[in-house]
Amino acid sequence: MAYAAVDIQMLRGVEGEYIIKEFSLYDTRLDVNRTVVFGPPCAESMLSSNILRENYYVVYNFHGLRWNCGSEPYHFLPDILRTVTCPYMTLYVKGRQKKTLLQSFLNIHIVDVEEMGCPKLDTLPQLPVRAHCAEHTMFPLHSCAAVNAKRIGLWYEFNKA
Repeated sequence: MAYAAVDIQMLRGVEGEYIIKEFSLYDTRLDVNRTVVFGPPCAESMLSSNILRENYYVVYNFHGLRWNCGSEPYHFLPDILRTVTCPYMTLYVKGRQKKTLLQSFLNIHIVDVEEMGCPKLDTLPQLPVRAHCAEHTMFPLHSCAAVNAKRIGLWYEFNKA
């Protein structure tokens, strides 16, 4: 059965909903990572001051992905997610919010590894800096979905597969 580990980095949209900025899928069998960074779904000027403040906090303290960064237009997100995940029967993700958000786009079995006993990401073994995606190679201290997906996939391989 084909499976992959997934991680996403998010910001808040106009109505406070989560939007996906970075999506990364790690195929443990092939040791291949596919990462996509999405552009904004709307102009940053459409966001309220509260949402802007929350997004700035997340950008500067966690993932470093600014609102306007991204190479793929946001309106292509559903099609890109379906295309990237179509070879897999199951996706493993860490966190209920991420699982719920991905389920809103995908018709695939998604498992939250926290329910399987996966510890916090910061306690999983570190990977070399070169494992970061292109957006994070200049700022490797920020949280990178590519690194997180690989760490989740390796945890699953060594502990549950």
